Amino acid sequence: MRGAVGVFEETFTPVSLAENPIRTAGSRFKTLGIRLQEANLLQNKVKKVVQDGLAFGGHWQ
Repeated sequence: MRGAVGVFEETFTPVSLAENPIRTAGSRFKTLGIRLQEANLLQNKVKKVVQDGLAFGGHWQ
């Protein structure tokens, strides 16, 4: 489900934390848990949509 995670690239990525630890730690560490929770919720929603789509015979290109 890379697409769901990709939505959050603008606000949080593990890569950005690794590349810019000082800058990102101060501005983002406090919201890290919230961002991860949001990403997980969105990922679950996307999975549900995909499963429902497949159940109705939808094909994702």
